[in-house]
Amino acid sequence: MNLFAFRIAGAAVAALVISAANAGPVSFTKDDANVAYETADELVRECTPRHAGTLRGRLAANWLLDHASRCGADVELDTFQDETPLGQRTFTNVQIEFPGTGTNAAWIVLMSHYDTPATAKQPCAGANDGASTSGLLVALAGAIRRSGPHPDNIALVWTDGEECMELIEDLSVRLNVYCIAGEHDYLAARMLAGFDKMLKNGSTPDPEYIADMTAWVQDGGQVTLEAFRALDNDAREGVLEYLEELTLFED
Repeated sequence: MNLFAFRIAGAAVAALVISAANAGPVSFTKDDANVAYETADELVRECTPRHAGTLRGRLAANWLLDHASRCGADVELDTFQDETPLGQRTFTNVQIEFPGTGTNAAWIVLMSHYDTPATAKQPCAGANDGASTSGLLVALAGAIRRSGPHPDNIALVWTDGEECMELIEDLSVRLNVYCIAGEHDYLAARMLAGFDKMLKNGSTPDPEYIADMTAWVQDGGQVTLEAFRALDNDAREGVLEYLEELTLFED
């Protein structure tokens, strides 16, 4: 993602915040775009790899806490443990809350994962897939605080452990959460749909699908694939339906 794309994406997300409820005007400036771009670039250079449940992953969480705090907002770490196909892991989310002024104010929550896939064959910098949106949220923190307070509550969350199927299952049943799919999500949906077809009817996939699946697994999709395979038929259908209905982001 280049600097111009950050300006377009930031303005689009700011507009989404305004239209989602009663957040009020949020102006995303050229300076904000520079902050987003530079933060993403530094995150890649200084915090790669940043796998979930590792020391470097925790260092990345603290790095984001430091950079997000520079806007003057109170930033917190939320550390918890959960089971994964690779065993129990400790995850650390980074979060900011901007309290709303309205009575019984609604919540607007913007999220980005920051971790990199631990199962990738080659070291993965996670530049477009994680760092770009994480940098964007850091810049949005400054824009939201500068334009606030707002009638509604606004939360920014940098999540750990994106590859966990439990997160996808949880999001799929939340009617008030609207997710935008990127290239990684689109590829995952295609790979999982083909894999599910193989499980159901034992069909042999075409060579192109096999090549794409091999590359996806080697690039970090193995954890997602194993977690998907462990689901029952109904759960797999629910996940596939959710992924297929996501709106694809176009810059």
